[in-house]
Amino acid sequence: MGSQISEKYYAREPIAIVGTSCRFPGGASSPSKLWELLDNPRDVVQKIPPRRFSTEAFYNADSQHHGVSPSDLIKGLRLTLQWSTNVKHAYLLDDDPRGFDRDFFAINPKEAEAMDPQQRILLETVYESVESAGYSIEQLRGSSTAVFVGCMSFDYQFAAIRGIDSTLPQYHATGAAMSILANRVSYFYDWKGPSVAIDTACSSSLVALHQAVSALRSGDAKLAVAAGSNLILGPEPFISESKV
Repeated sequence: MGSQISEKYYAREPIAIVGTSCRFPGGASSPSKLWELLDNPRDVVQKIPPRRFSTEAFYNADSQHHGVSPSDLIKGLRLTLQWSTNVKHAYLLDDDPRGFDRDFFAINPKEAEAMDPQQRILLETVYESVESAGYSIEQLRGSSTAVFVGCMSFDYQFAAIRGIDSTLPQYHATGAAMSILANRVSYFYDWKGPSVAIDTACSSSLVALHQAVSALRSGDAKLAVAAGSNLILGPEPFISESKV
């Protein structure tokens, strides 16, 4: 009995990758451009631009400086020095991550404004991967397609309300929740398979891929999307990582 169950649910059938899409630093906004970058490797690090956040307000040149001690606070150091990071550069997307064609995805202005850019980019890249696989939205609508998204960064929760002194954006709860990263995709495409956001730190995307393969082999899904997203939009993650 045990071996029959194993053969049924964990059959080692080949898994076909039928569609791909991506957004990576260095202008690698498609698989072909990513291949060009890999074929002609170069360091694509860049200075964090002011539109992301002001590095000068949080930077400390001393790489060993990770915040201040209570005694320093008593001396009245500026707030910006109480929370410091030792980096000014990062690997960033060339395009503005906040750009989004909300009309195409039938999302109203208020909801689009509250959406984490990771949700926006996932909607776009999944659409591109479906196209590259030769499918249309209508062909897959209502199918048992699964979505697994590896994720780690959630600082849009802070970025969206920074400077707000009245009330939260109307759709902040769903717009900034990591759990919605996969659900947003499943909802738009009307896919009925498992829809799961996975945070296992640096291995998140690999675990998402593993879960996608497992869903196919177990029969939980006939198609599966394995995705990964990591957008750092504000200073908080840089500050916390500088303390490690």
